[in-house]
Formats: sequence, C-alpha cells, structure tokens
Amino acid sequence: MVSHRPEKPIDWILLDKLILRQNTKDEIAGQFDMHHDTLARRIQDKYGVTFTAYAASIYSKGKGTLRSRQWDKAMEGNVQLLIKLGECYLDDQKPKKEDAAPVPEVILEQNKKLMDKLTEIQSSDRKIDDNSNINDK
Repeated sequence: MVSHRPEKPIDWILLDKLILRQNTKDEIAGQFDMHHDTLARRIQDKYGVTFTAYAASIYSKGKGTLRSRQWDKAMEGNVQLLIKLGECYLDDQKPKKEDAAPVPEVILEQNKKLMDKLTEIQSSDRKIDDNSNINDK
C-alpha cells in the first residue's frame, strides 16, 4: 500500500501578495517549503491554469502599482525619483532609428512637467542656499 504525504498548505492570499511583489516561482515555492513544480501543479489543480498564466496579470498589476507610487513620490518633490524617471522616460522614448515613430505628445507633455518640477525644486534649493549665505554674513 502506497501512502502519500499530506499536502503542504498554501496561503493563497500570501501567494498573490508574493506575486504582486514580483517574486519568482522558485522564490514563492521556497516560501511554502515546496518544489516549484509542486506549486505549479497546485495552482493548475485549483485554478485550471499554469503558474505563468495565473501570475501574469498579478505581475503586471504589481509593476503598475510600483510605477504609480514612484511617479507620485517624484511629483511630491523627490528629486532623485524625478531625475530617474526623467532619464527613463526620455531614454525610452527617444527614437532608436531614423524610421522610428515620433514620440506621442502626451509623453512629451509628461516629460516637460517632470523637468519643470525639477527646475522648480532646484530653484527653491538655490533660494534657500542664497538666504543662508546672507544670514551667515
């Protein structure tokens, strides 16, 4: 008579949170102390889809949430994020070839807003420095 081990429990809410946070299948399986094939099989049994199919939309949602939070922090005045996002969007939107499509107007407007915000913050920093210098005299 063959005896089977009892199935290890999976906290399905935690599974979704780990996927949302961009954890890989191997990392998630390790969290539940099981092999990644076992995790994939359990997802297939419960949802009728592969791990890849199940995780795809959750991964996208996680990336979108992260991007939105970075954007919000940048617009609140986080200079490092303003610079980083400006570099990313400007570099990503530059045509790579002569026949590349033009940059959409909405992207150009967003980049201009980013650069205007950065200029405003840098100007505020200079005014503070100038006032400090006057007070030091």
